[in-house]
Amino acid sequence: MVAEGAFAPGVRYEDRNIPRPDGSLLPIRLYWPAEAEGQGALPIYLDIHGGGWWMGDGYPMHDMNSHFANRSQAIVVSVEYRLTPEHPFPAQLDDCETALRWLHDNAASLGVDPTRLAVGGGSAGGNLAAALAIKMRDEAGPDIGFQFLYVPATDLSDTTDWASFAEMGDDYSLKVSGIHQMIAAYTPNAADQLLPTASPLLAEDLSGLPPALVVTALFDPLRDQGEAYAQALQAAGVPTVLHREEWSIHDFMGSPDRMQRIYDMGADAVHAALYPAP
Repeated sequence: MVAEGAFAPGVRYEDRNIPRPDGSLLPIRLYWPAEAEGQGALPIYLDIHGGGWWMGDGYPMHDMNSHFANRSQAIVVSVEYRLTPEHPFPAQLDDCETALRWLHDNAASLGVDPTRLAVGGGSAGGNLAAALAIKMRDEAGPDIGFQFLYVPATDLSDTTDWASFAEMGDDYSLKVSGIHQMIAAYTPNAADQLLPTASPLLAEDLSGLPPALVVTALFDPLRDQGEAYAQALQAAGVPTVLHREEWSIHDFMGSPDRMQRIYDMGADAVHAALYPAP
């Protein structure tokens, strides 16, 4: 278990500001695994934090990312994307794309391998990671080799009556009323909610996307749409593992042991994808 405030020993991190297309600067933080020297060019895992697209600045997963770097043996990169309500869709996705493309284009100077990339995130971060994978496939962007999506939001359109919404209501930490408020702030133009880059589950074609690990929680309003996305990926021929965490709530809050186990599961999956067996 990672105790609160426990940064993995030996991990080195560095803050950088990289240019957006408009010339403004986007903050990112890079984590190098311990004992990475001499291993050659390492793969990259782009971590996209959750927080309903409106909170989470300041690298909220700082300690966890250090352990993820060690376990996955990848350079973990956290992106501090812009937040709502000041910056609605697609500002967050644009920032994640900027970070991914910059990492790919500057791989030589960073000492990383641009052919081994993975993305991931939880909740709103899972939504952005899934959307980024679709966008890069459709726009011939950097080739993403794996996606780790935990408790992801995959349908912002309100066109499906999700049973888990009705079951959970406002009884748990993530309230359905709050989800609607966050979606309205993120996509104030309702037409945007139908786009696959906002609602990955609504994409007409999911084939050719990266293999995925999708993790859901039993007592989470987002449970059913996360599982529907995993099943849609499988139906499209994308190698996908779906894991439902029983007796847990959204983002596994209140259980550090459970959260650490899910992150370890994700790090192991990322390692297996980026270090394929010969």
